[in-house]
Amino acid sequence: MKPGFSAALAAIMVFLSLEAACSPGERGYAITPGDQIEIFVWDNPELSRQLEVKMDGSISLPLLGRIRAEGLTAAELEESVTLALEEYVRSPRVSVIISRHSRWMVAVFGEVAGRADRRAQFSYYGGMGILELVARAGGFSREARLSECVVLRESGGGMRERIEVDLKRILEGRDPDFLLQPGDVVYIPYTGLSAWNHFVRNVMPTLSFIASMVTISALLF
Repeated sequence: MKPGFSAALAAIMVFLSLEAACSPGERGYAITPGDQIEIFVWDNPELSRQLEVKMDGSISLPLLGRIRAEGLTAAELEESVTLALEEYVRSPRVSVIISRHSRWMVAVFGEVAGRADRRAQFSYYGGMGILELVARAGGFSREARLSECVVLRESGGGMRERIEVDLKRILEGRDPDFLLQPGDVVYIPYTGLSAWNHFVRNVMPTLSFIASMVTISALLF
């Protein structure tokens, strides 16, 4: 077999394997949380959106509000959005494109220090561990409960398996780093101190203001 033909055949095999991974089964690829999708409503550009599927499996669209996307194929979501828009748009034509699959991504949310919204998502590569993921997100916050980290992993049928990981043991060198798989979602919970800090920052100033107003009212009246 000629070298050039062998290389071409290898490239085709890689493409076919990726195609099969992205579109398992005859039904087609089912949308999952974290997927990036583009929705085009023809002749109505104000209704078109580029969206990320939320962790609860929903998306939000103009006029329609929140609708379910998880578990649907692109064609099924097109049909769902089209039917919903018929109440507002005459003969709507909708196209849905999945521009990025979350299964090739990993995400972390909770007590990560470098993110104001407490969540981040990165491309996955073989051998990636939780410590690497958290480092990319800016590290742990001071209020992270390291001993009770949770990894949510796809287990089939749209369900996710819950895996508990003790990051404190990993950081102390007693356990190896936990290796991630494509599509994993890592949750780092907070300590009781985090809830107290929220109370101090957001609730106490309001209570102090109310107490001051009560005192002033008592003095004036």
